Amino acid sequence: MITAIIAGIFRFKSLPPSLRYFWLVVLQSFITEMIASYARIRYHNNIVVYTTYVPINFTLTTLGFYQELRSRWLLRVLVAFWVFYFVNMVFWQPLTTIFASNAWMTSMVFTSMWSLWYFYRILQLPATRSVFNYSLFWICCGHLLYIATCLPQNALHNAMGNDLRAHYWFQIIRDVANVFLYVCFAITFLRKQEKPELNPGI
Repeated sequence: MITAIIAGIFRFKSLPPSLRYFWLVVLQSFITEMIASYARIRYHNNIVVYTTYVPINFTLTTLGFYQELRSRWLLRVLVAFWVFYFVNMVFWQPLTTIFASNAWMTSMVFTSMWSLWYFYRILQLPATRSVFNYSLFWICCGHLLYIATCLPQNALHNAMGNDLRAHYWFQIIRDVANVFLYVCFAITFLRKQEKPELNPGI
């Protein structure tokens, strides 16, 4: 994560708007972890920190994808997500007592959709350039791998119960995927990026 932040700082002026949003995603994640660690020690509760992290992270991620896909559907989903976030907080998962897992899993589903949509759009382009050089390729790869490990873990969390071994291995897999995600961010910030010429979406 630190490497990705530093790489983004040195390349920030040359980064396209989409990657500037994703650099803010990494920075927000770092700041959140620092505040959450302090809250856990000082107040023995950091649920508010992580619950607040969810909608801000999804907003920055969606705006980053919007810069590339240029589809108003992303903005419409973003507005609907914020409405869902507050409804969920009022009726199902209060801000101070329960982590907003409903909103978090919803954000991961949409982030995976944005990533797959991006892949679909760049694969429709003439094969004159390597897809590895497109601005969001590596970030999409990191997102999809990370989400593929997080969603099953959350879906099976209650079913695993007190099976400490299962929780242990799922956590290791998730940590590896998390490292891979930030490595993909660092690779993206360090490489020369090419913005694909995508037609504006609906």
